[in-house]
Amino acid sequence: ADPSRTPLLPLALGTANMLAGALGIPRDPVVLAELIERGALRRIDLGLAGGSRFLGVAGVGFDAMVTEAVRRTRRGTLGYPGYALPILRTLRGYRAPRLRVTLDDRAPEACGFLIVAKLPNYGGLFAVTPDARPDSGHLDACLFRDASFGGLVRIVWPAWQGRLAVRNDCLVTSAHRIRIETEDGPPASVQLDGDAWGKTPVDLSVEARVVPMLVP
Repeated sequence: ADPSRTPLLPLALGTANMLAGALGIPRDPVVLAELIERGALRRIDLGLAGGSRFLGVAGVGFDAMVTEAVRRTRRGTLGYPGYALPILRTLRGYRAPRLRVTLDDRAPEACGFLIVAKLPNYGGLFAVTPDARPDSGHLDACLFRDASFGGLVRIVWPAWQGRLAVRNDCLVTSAHRIRIETEDGPPASVQLDGDAWGKTPVDLSVEARVVPMLVP
């Protein structure tokens, strides 16, 4: 109930292990035991989506649709190959939603796909928000203005290189509060930390340096 009370130590047993990577926490169980005994405390931000919490990333649009496909079909462990079929199923008949994104009190921005992150690495592969830090006190965001199939293909290499901020079809920015709504059509899918969460509208916010983590 009180996220500031108990120190946490993430076990890097997933596919991307984004949080453990950002905090420098290895897989080695001996090192993990040493961190429990003698690790330093680092307080990181708590992301909020309504009444739900997240520590790493939130996505609205394509990646959230993939997480829904994963939830429907998953059997056992995933690994990167386990995402191939859900991605292909999502692309079949895919249409990007029309999103309206309000960053703090600024004028709304239009996009078709949005990633909001507290970590510099997305999925263990891409630098979508390369300046993001888990204790920055704000949310970093990347808005993909063209989220069509062709638009998604065009941003793969720049996302690998961490160069989305120089592109006209992307907006890389930061905010303390982000509201995401759908302009028209059905509500858009939302994921939190890689798990399907629900649909738009959604309000994202951050509480600075709340969660104590055990780190090297």
